Amino acid sequence: MGLVVFAVIIGYHARAIAASDVPHLRMVQAVASGLPMLLLLFAATYVLIARDDPGSFSQMLNRTGALYFTLTVSPRSASVTSPRTATWRASSR
Repeated sequence: MGLVVFAVIIGYHARAIAASDVPHLRMVQAVASGLPMLLLLFAATYVLIARDDPGSFSQMLNRTGALYFTLTVSPRSASVTSPRTATWRASSR
């Protein structure tokens, strides 16, 4: 569901960029609204993964922990909280 909402918003922004007199400004607006939404979508995915398969991470993730994991651990792939199963290790890289 979140991915569909994200796609709709990006589609809206793409149309707005194409029809705009100042497309660079519209592009900055699209990135400024799309990037936080994408990060929250990843964090929500990690919360669902941790809830559905408790052995997937080295510790249980709540919403704040999942957002922290998304912003800090996932890009570097090294920290106290780490994915344990192969499927979720691949998704965090």
